[in-house]
Amino acid sequence: MYPAKKHRMDYADPYLTTKEERDIIEHVVSAFVKPCKEYIGILQPAFDQLTTIRFQEAMPTIQQVLNDETCAFQVELSRLLDIVIGSTNRVFV
Repeated sequence: MYPAKKHRMDYADPYLTTKEERDIIEHVVSAFVKPCKEYIGILQPAFDQLTTIRFQEAMPTIQQVLNDETCAFQVELSRLLDIVIGSTNRVFV
């Protein structure tokens, strides 16, 4: 059994943990979680801004890849069209 699962079971069992002990645990956890949430609140906008910058930096590369793929697709379509036209001309000649 994982330690966290055992502790959770101990915490939930009214015979192993008193209400006062659970209150203390909840207070300690709350005291830890509150600054964590605040720090996340501070970091989140910076992370969002960084994500936006990275996306903007990647856009020219993505656009170039799409342009290259479009050109390759057009070349392939032209080649296939030439084959079809050549086959059609042979059929009707």
